[in-house]
Amino acid sequence: MTSNFESFIADLRTLTEGTPRAVDADQSSRRRRLSNAISARVGVRDHQVAPETVLEQASARYFSLIARVQGSLKGRFSEAEWRYILNTECASIWSWRAGMKVATMVADHYQVESLDDPALDGVLRVLLYKLLQLSPLENAALVDACEQVWRGCRNPLLED
Repeated sequence: MTSNFESFIADLRTLTEGTPRAVDADQSSRRRRLSNAISARVGVRDHQVAPETVLEQASARYFSLIARVQGSLKGRFSEAEWRYILNTECASIWSWRAGMKVATMVADHYQVESLDDPALDGVLRVLLYKLLQLSPLENAALVDACEQVWRGCRNPLLED
């Protein structure tokens, strides 16, 4: 399974232009979790499918869900709020895991102890309230958008 997975990853690289530049510290553990998740879904005996099919199917579902959610988030944040969000983690690969809230990341980065702090900038306070309302899937879609921006792509959450 691992050799097929590694081969598939290599094939994916040939589909992209250029060579990957960024690798994060979580890559090994992420690949191990991904490999385990794929192995659990390939099936058994006559019902088995290729690991590549499982990964392709999961990726297609992920991108479909993210696009749908990003559509609902489009235009929700002001330009000033975007500056706060994007400066939270200035990297093309964010250290984010499912279950994490972007609100916590922003608050930690700007050392916000309480939303009631009178010294807290009004824009940041409003942003944190907005971020606290996001669902886990909306948090994932926001992180995905931020990574796209840091990779030089268009921000999918800005109005066209």
